[in-house]
Amino acid sequence: MAKAEILVVEDESSVAETIEITLEELGYAIPGVASSGEEAIKKVGQVHPDLVLMDIRLGEGMDGVQAAEEISAYFDIPVVYLTGFADDETLQRAKVTEPYGYILKPFQERDLETTIEIALYKHKVERELRESRASFHNIVERSADGIAVVDQEGVVRFVNRTLESLLQCKKEELVDQQFGYPVQTGETAEIDIRRKGGEPGTGEMNVVETEWEGETASLE
Repeated sequence: MAKAEILVVEDESSVAETIEITLEELGYAIPGVASSGEEAIKKVGQVHPDLVLMDIRLGEGMDGVQAAEEISAYFDIPVVYLTGFADDETLQRAKVTEPYGYILKPFQERDLETTIEIALYKHKVERELRESRASFHNIVERSADGIAVVDQEGVVRFVNRTLESLLQCKKEELVDQQFGYPVQTGETAEIDIRRKGGEPGTGEMNVVETEWEGETASLE
């Protein structure tokens, strides 16, 4: 298995060297070390590490929180904060960037390794979940059957192109509206279709339970 690559962002050279040595002893690869937020962003774009270990308090220029915001906006790379001190305002700013971990200096090797491994695993799971959802969304969107996703309150959360065509309505006219048909999971029923133009029709509705954006929903 290839070593996880970790970019170290630390403005104190002696501390950066200690961190680098510690990480290498733990089995990680270090593709680079940055001493400023601006340099960190540049290096992330160059080496694409698996994780960024980011000191919050850097020298002149942007601090670690600002750099993390930029990295989160442009790269799908997890950030773990590493700092010896931060005031309440800085901590609140750090929370907003949704870091994958937070380590206080001085740290124990075991704590560092545990935090990094949890961050890498969490990021891997989240990426796989996004990919799975994107694949599911693509399959549903391209289906030859008209499909609607309805939440537990009976509100339409999504309709595919086929259902738009069938009902002669745009998604914007259907999403966030009540579905209009009784939702009974596991059943198949013939329903009257109410098209926008008033032309009547019939169709067969199959209801199955699914998950949509982390919530239980029905696929009609």
